[in-house]
Amino acid sequence: MECYGCKTCLAKVDHLCFYHKSEREVHLIFRPECRYALDKTMTVQEPAKKKAKVICRSCNIGVASELPFGPSSTPFVGFAADSVVVLATPLGKKQKWAEMCRHEPFRRIEVRTDDTFFGPKASTASVPPSETDSFASGQVPETVVMNPKMDVRLAAQLEEFSWHGLTDTLPRPYQIEAFVECLARDLLVIFPTGCGKTLVAALLLARMARLNPNRMGLFIVDRVPLVFQQGAAISMETQLKVCRVCGENKTKATMRELKES
Repeated sequence: MECYGCKTCLAKVDHLCFYHKSEREVHLIFRPECRYALDKTMTVQEPAKKKAKVICRSCNIGVASELPFGPSSTPFVGFAADSVVVLATPLGKKQKWAEMCRHEPFRRIEVRTDDTFFGPKASTASVPPSETDSFASGQVPETVVMNPKMDVRLAAQLEEFSWHGLTDTLPRPYQIEAFVECLARDLLVIFPTGCGKTLVAALLLARMARLNPNRMGLFIVDRVPLVFQQGAAISMETQLKVCRVCGENKTKATMRELKES
């Protein structure tokens, strides 16, 4: 895919997909798992309200927008049909992806919906019997994805690795795998934007709260807006009592709420 203005290569076609939000609303977007590649050729400007402009680094012309309209308000980068050249086929302003995606050469591009927005579901991996001998059940539930190399004996009971009952949201296989491995060892989780790092953190906080009911969990962010955004997300995903503290609201009432929690 090239920039319509300067013909700079912006992305590989393998990094793109058509997101069918509805029958009439179709976006050409960066695959969520390939979001990291965007920063090599494009820049996401500061969002104006809910929409952020994405520009080509070579010519500073707008080629896309970052919109928070994916599943569960997940942001995605959608390309304007008349701002990019895909598969050597330039399009005009009146041509829409909803129509063009049905024709060649665009039919070669993967199609995703809300159910497949984050890609095909990964197959679950079972743990060899030798890894589960210490557990009463002797088997790992199919809903839990574990790395066979991980020492799951760090938990006294298999239930400690279960995410069930911690949230009403159904985690995706890679989120479950990250959650399980974070329980077993210190781990830095890196997902592309919008792929659910906060849910993994929320699951960990909820599990740690059950294992240590008299202790407090700490979620640190680097910007004030994220204090309220992530606090709201954790409150929504779990039944934890969340106290949001930052320089903007560090009052006696907030400190009292923090002590009471």
